[in-house]
Amino acid sequence: IHISDEWIAKIRTELPEFREEKAARYQSEFGLPEYDSQILTESRHLAALFEDVATLSGNPKKAANWFMVEVLRLMKEKGIEAEKLRFTPQHLADLLTMVDKKEVSPQNAKKVFEKVFDEDVDPIAYVEDTGLLSSTISRILDENPGPLSELLGGKEKVMGFFVGQIMKEMKGKANPASVREALLAEVEKRK
Repeated sequence: IHISDEWIAKIRTELPEFREEKAARYQSEFGLPEYDSQILTESRHLAALFEDVATLSGNPKKAANWFMVEVLRLMKEKGIEAEKLRFTPQHLADLLTMVDKKEVSPQNAKKVFEKVFDEDVDPIAYVEDTGLLSSTISRILDENPGPLSELLGGKEKVMGFFVGQIMKEMKGKANPASVREALLAEVEKRK
């Protein structure tokens, strides 16, 4: 039997990347610390998800940070193994892009990611959902007690201030009429 060098070379190119090679590539190609690279390559499925998110978002370091903090935290809290992760890489990549564009705050992004993690929701559509809108409204009302007391006292002009603040926070991702309606409902609850 004669085995040619060309055949050996062809077989080598078809071999999957070994974990150690992948971890080393993450360090050299993405600039990740050794520890992060080791954790991200523990599971083939986790590594594939990470690489897809890194490529789609164009920001491997931020993707790695989200995996090391948020993905691993939720896996631990919910007792889920890496192979059972079912969120779409595009959804996490979209969320990272929204954070970069300041369309959603980092705190709200963590809440949105819990829905992406659990239900694989589209984060762009979810941000438009009133659930996130109402939490934003509550936070802005809490952060502005002076104008809130004026509004509760009957000064309707302050409504424009709050609508403006909420629209700014939502980065135009919410309908102004919906914002006004949700704001009025929250103010009524606080009377």
